[in-house]
Amino acid sequence: RTKPTKTTPSRQGWVSPAYLDKKLKLSADSGDLPEGNVEEVSEGEYKRKLFQLIQDLINGESEFVKESGFFTSHHLKQADSPEAPPDVATQKETIFRNIDDIKSFHSKTFLPKLHDCDTDDDVAMCFLKNKEGFEKYLQYLVGQSQAESAISDKSVHRFFKEYTDKEQASANASDPPVRSIHTYLQQPLERIQKYKALLKELIRNKAKNGQNCCLLEEAYAMVSALPQRSENTHHVSLIE
Repeated sequence: RTKPTKTTPSRQGWVSPAYLDKKLKLSADSGDLPEGNVEEVSEGEYKRKLFQLIQDLINGESEFVKESGFFTSHHLKQADSPEAPPDVATQKETIFRNIDDIKSFHSKTFLPKLHDCDTDDDVAMCFLKNKEGFEKYLQYLVGQSQAESAISDKSVHRFFKEYTDKEQASANASDPPVRSIHTYLQQPLERIQKYKALLKELIRNKAKNGQNCCLLEEAYAMVSALPQRSENTHHVSLIE
């Protein structure tokens, strides 16, 4: 419904969902973005900060790939073992969803492309060109509450707790720590939040240097919209 004016009455009608989706992506968390009137920095300071942020992004991505690789090669496989109780076998898809696809996307596509990034616009384009890969997160995010409910089941919780304890006892000191299944399941959600924080810092740094941040803002909007889009998808599925 439109607002009435002195010359035209209010009008009511349908708006294309595609238009609303586009508006959502562009406005997602826009209030969190740095304001235009930011303190300026020198070219040298801008480049130092840029290098640090890109390194932080690559290091965090490498760690995420390592953690998700361990999770899929251990906990996911363990769910198929003969020792797994029936509740684990029947709820495997609910618990793990498409985590293997997400792990493959990051290890085979996104991380290698990040290594090629030299500028903040390179980083922005790396996100935007891999938009299809990030769509995989929608399925994962939509199923998060069901997954958490499944692992709170007594027999499921006990099975993975015993497995985690056994892995921790036999782990090498040089290996990354073996975490609980709940911690591993949260990591993709946390990764989205880390992307948002890093993209925001890249925008702030570039704005301080007086440069155009359009590509970075578009990448930020794309990533920020994922949780909200997953909620919308979840609500639609409940209605259907």
